[in-house]
Amino acid sequence: MAPMKTTKTLVFTKEKETKNTIRFTEQIEQGSPPVIGTLYLQKWFVGTAGKVSVTISVEDADPAKG
Repeated sequence: MAPMKTTKTLVFTKEKETKNTIRFTEQIEQGSPPVIGTLYLQKWFVGTAGKVSVTISVEDADPAKG
């Protein structure tokens, strides 16, 4: 049996700027808990972005390989 793979894209909105980073808060679906919650990214990378998205892929281990 092939390993299962789950992919989810999360959207974050800008919350606060610090000296070198920008803090983003995850936009959660009503009734669902956050997957990440708070995300800090370096200013040199995100610039003036008000929103960022992160895609996460989770792969289950192959049961035959332990």
